[in-house]
This record gives sequence, structure tokens and C-alpha cells, in this order.
Amino acid sequence: MSASALLLANFAREIFTDVLIALFYAGFGRFLLGVRQRPGRVALACAINAISHCISRHLLFTTLFSYLLTAVDLFAICRILWHPRRGASFWGPFVFCTVMMILNEIVITSIYISLCPEASVSLDVAGASLYALDPRTYPVLFLLTAFYLLVILALLCWGRRLFRYLRTRRVNVLRVLRFSAAVFLLFIVLALFGLDFDRVLLEHMDTALQDSTFRRKVYLYAVYFGLSILLGAYVWQDIRQFALHRANLSLNEKNVAYRRIIESTREYRHNMANLLYGLEGVILTRDMAQIEAYYADVARRCARINNENATAINRLSIPALAALLLRKMDDAAEQGVPFYLSASEGFSFGTMPAAALCEALGNLIDNALEAAAASASPRVDLMLRGAQGYDEIIVSNTYADDADLRFLSETPRSSKPGHRATGLESVRRIAKRFRSVCFSQFVRGRYIESSLCAYKR
Repeated sequence: MSASALLLANFAREIFTDVLIALFYAGFGRFLLGVRQRPGRVALACAINAISHCISRHLLFTTLFSYLLTAVDLFAICRILWHPRRGASFWGPFVFCTVMMILNEIVITSIYISLCPEASVSLDVAGASLYALDPRTYPVLFLLTAFYLLVILALLCWGRRLFRYLRTRRVNVLRVLRFSAAVFLLFIVLALFGLDFDRVLLEHMDTALQDSTFRRKVYLYAVYFGLSILLGAYVWQDIRQFALHRANLSLNEKNVAYRRIIESTREYRHNMANLLYGLEGVILTRDMAQIEAYYADVARRCARINNENATAINRLSIPALAALLLRKMDDAAEQGVPFYLSASEGFSFGTMPAAALCEALGNLIDNALEAAAASASPRVDLMLRGAQGYDEIIVSNTYADDADLRFLSETPRSSKPGHRATGLESVRRIAKRFRSVCFSQFVRGRYIESSLCAYKR
């Protein structure tokens, strides 16, 4: 291949690699930062990155100006692709991506040179010696670069989902990382001890040599043993602290449930005398219609005080679900809808993540409260039952006589003008994501029942 063709091939290689890097920044902004990427911005970032690297690597070479131009180039494409991110939400990801690009140069170059040791070619252009790469090795370089960038994006997306999952489970991420580091160090210490011990046994077949070698290394083995004991004790203590942390969260939630019930009962006790005085006044009128209306209102108020709800919440083993139900009980009390909860000890619904379960059940309870509030006799019942082969959630609510029940057989329609029934649609969409989960709705007497059933495998 001629020198001019080789030079053009290297320029094309630079442009293609720079486009890959710009696409990495665009993907980072889209999937990690949530910034919508526009084709024009992506094309502009690719052009700026390609032109900057061609100038810095083929005109300025490895000078201070080339490093400054590279820094300005990275900052410019990040500002273009990550707009309108500012402040810490911009500089943190920018520093991280810059470190990843430096590691890209080191890691990819090392692997590339080891796989293609004869890839570098020197060109003499206008009396200057230029560094070039053999075009036959470009596929290896492109595959390594693309694989590295895709792995970084995949690991970041997976780590973000893992962090959100742990946060929904109320798991302290730093505690988990500390525990993982202790387990890793314990494994390293035990592995070093095992390798050294096996090497002595294999290299010194004579019993006398083995004994003398072991005596010389008795202090090293004592260090290994001491470190193993310390790290093992630390791991065991961390496990116990995590168990205590989960128990403390459960106790706090139980305390919140009982405190809310006690506060509600205390408030109702203070109002009881006034309610009796009012009842006396209505009875003196001898008007049966007023007496019945007053009695119905008092009965509705009494129905809101349900101490069994706190007992049922204490049976739940899912902290996120318990917190959601406490919030929905408050909403029911504000709307004047009696809310009855029952839960069995074996309920787990483990086939669905806690976040998806809370999203689906929250929408069902919101719809049930809205429908019950419009009925003449508002009431919502929630049953969480765990059986040997399945877990079941049943939400039952009363509804108005003129309620539109076409959502049971047709596409759901919202009762609010200008709104769509996105809540019910999201429940169906979530249920379809899990093969073992079945969702159904039907009318039973004066109740609408919504059922989520998870079959255990």
C-alpha cells in the first residue's frame, strides 16, 4: 500500500474511532443521565471530536497544546450532548467519562499491541515521520473499542438498576459494598494461604524439608490465620448488623402503624361527647329521616377506626408494601372511605419485585377509593392471602349505581374529563411482564373485585 493510501486509511480510522467515542457520550447522556439526544447534536459532537483528534494527533502531536485541545474537545461534546445538565450533575459524569476515556486508551492499546505486535507503521511525509497503523488490523481495534464502550455502558445501566432495586428494598448500598469488600479480602487471604501451602507440599516431597519449610513460615501462616479470623469476625458482625437493621425497620413501621391508630382513636374519643350531644338534639326533633342520616354519618366515622389494619400490616414482610398501605389508609381516611385490610402470615408475592408490586397495587387502590367515594355506601376491602401454590391480592370496592363499568370488557376509560385510564393500563402492562402473575377484574354483587394472583413455581 502506498504512503498516501495508508495515510488516508489512518485518517478514516481516526474519524471512525472518534465517532464511536462521541456515540458513547451520547449513550451515556441518554441512558444514564436521561437527556434526550437529537440527531443534529450527535452529528455535531461526532464532527467536533473527529476534527479535534485529527489536529491533536497529526498536527500538534503529543504536546501541551494537544492535551489542552483534547480537554476542550471533551468538554464541548459533553456540553452539547448533555444539555441542560449543569453544576454537579454535569461535572461528576464528565470526570467519570474522562477517566473512562483515559482507561480506554490504556486498556485497548495494551490489548491491541499484544494481539497485533506488528501493527505500527512509520511514514515519512514531507520530511516528517508519522505514526500509522496497518489497515489489516483495524477490525481488531474497532471491535475492542466498541466492546469496551458497550461493556462500560452496560455495567453502568446494570449498576444503576441494582442501586434503585437496593434502595427500594431499603438496603444501605455502602453497607453492601463494605460487606462485599470484607468477603473479597477474606477470600484473597485464604487463597494466598492455600496456594502457598499447596506449593510447599508439591515442591518439597521430603517430609524433613516440609517440616523445616513450615517452621520457617510459621509467622507468615500466623498472619494469614489472624487476618482470616479478623475478617471472618467482621463479616459475621456485618451480617448480624444487617439483620438488626432489617428488624429495626420492621419495628419502626409497626410503631408508625400503631401510632396512627392510637392518634385516630384518641381524636375520635375526644369527639365522642360532641357526637352524643348532637344525637340527643336530633332525637328530640322526632324526625326519623334526620335521625337515620345522623346515625349513618356516625356509623361511617366509626368504621374508619379499624385497629385490625395495624395488626394486618405487622404480618407483612415487605417494607415497601407496608409503607404504601399506610399511605393509602391515610388517603382513605381523608376521603371518608372505610378501609379494611386483612393479611395472612404466608403472603410474600415473591415472583414480582417490590417496586412493580407497589406500582400495580397503588393504582388499584387509588381506583378503588375513587369509585367507593362516589357510592352511597363507601367501602374498600383489601385481602393479601398466601397459599401453598399461589399468593393472591384482592381489592374489593363499592361503586355508584350509575358507574360506567365498560372498562371490565372494553378499553379502560377514565372518569375524569380529558384523562386516560393510564393507571389501569399500567397494571395490565405490569402483569403481562411476569408469566406467573394473573390480573382480572369482575363485578360481584355490589362490589368490583380486582385480583392479582402470583403462582409459585
